[in-house]
Amino acid sequence: MARHRRCGRENEWLRTLMRTLVLAFAIVLADRALTLHPASAQHASPVPGDAAGERARVLDALFASLKAAGGDAEADVIVAEIWQVWMRSGRPDVDRIFNEGVGYMALRQFGPAHDRFTEAIETAPDFAEAWNKRATVLYLMNEHDRSLADIEKVMALEPRHFGALAGRATIHSHAGRWKEALAAFREALAANPFLKERTTVLPDLERRVEGERL
Repeated sequence: MARHRRCGRENEWLRTLMRTLVLAFAIVLADRALTLHPASAQHASPVPGDAAGERARVLDALFASLKAAGGDAEADVIVAEIWQVWMRSGRPDVDRIFNEGVGYMALRQFGPAHDRFTEAIETAPDFAEAWNKRATVLYLMNEHDRSLADIEKVMALEPRHFGALAGRATIHSHAGRWKEALAAFREALAANPFLKERTTVLPDLERRVEGERL
C-alpha cells in the first residue's frame, strides 16, 4: 500500500513537472514572438527563407548546425534561430493573427488564443507553428486528444519539430503511457540533442519503462 501511494505521488510529480515545463515553454516562446514579431507590424516584410524551398534549406542548415553544436550555449542560439523560422508564415496577414494568438497565450487567455490560432490555420493550413501553438493551448485547456490530433498535423508538416514531439511525450506521460512518452521524447532528442529536459524527464521516463518490464 505504501509503495502504491509512493508511485502515485511520483506519477503526479512527473505530470506536474511536465505540465509546468509546457506552460513555461509556451510563455517564453510567446514573449519571444512578441519581441521579434510584434502584432502591430501588420506590413512587415517577409523574412528570407519564406519561400518553401529556401525555407527548407535554411532549416536543414540550422538542424545540421544544431547536431554539430559544441555545447548548450551554442545550441541555444541555433534553437532560437530555428524557432524564428518556424514562427513566421511568410504572410503578413497570417503573422498578425498568429502573433495575436501568442499574445493571448502569454496572458494565459487560452480561449482567445485558440480562436486566433484556428483562424491562422484556416487561412494558412501549411503553417506548422499555428498547429503547434493550438496544440499547446489545447493541452493547457486539458483537451489532450484534440492536442494530439493537432500534433499529428505538425509532424506531417515539420517532422523535426522537437517542441511538438516533447508535447506528445507530455500528453502520454499525463496519461501514464510511459513507453509512448519515452519514444516521443527520444524522437524529440533525435531532432534536438540539447533539450534541457534530457537530464530530468528522460531519466525518469527510462526508469519507469524499465520498471514496467520487471
